[in-house]
Amino acid sequence: MDRTGRVRSTVAMKITGHATDSMWRRYRIVDEDDIERAVTVTQEYVSQQAAAKREPKMVAMSERRS
Repeated sequence: MDRTGRVRSTVAMKITGHATDSMWRRYRIVDEDDIERAVTVTQEYVSQQAAAKREPKMVAMSERRS
């Protein structure tokens, strides 16, 4: 639940009945698809940031006056 960022783990533990953090972590299984999506999103972000740094920041004066 807390991987979505909407519900803190302490709240989720109360709802599910997990008494300790260790029990919560033991049964909190990570979905492989979620890991793959996270890596893809991260790679896209890094690529966009690198492309933004390569783009020229200058504008021709004729374009600027418009």
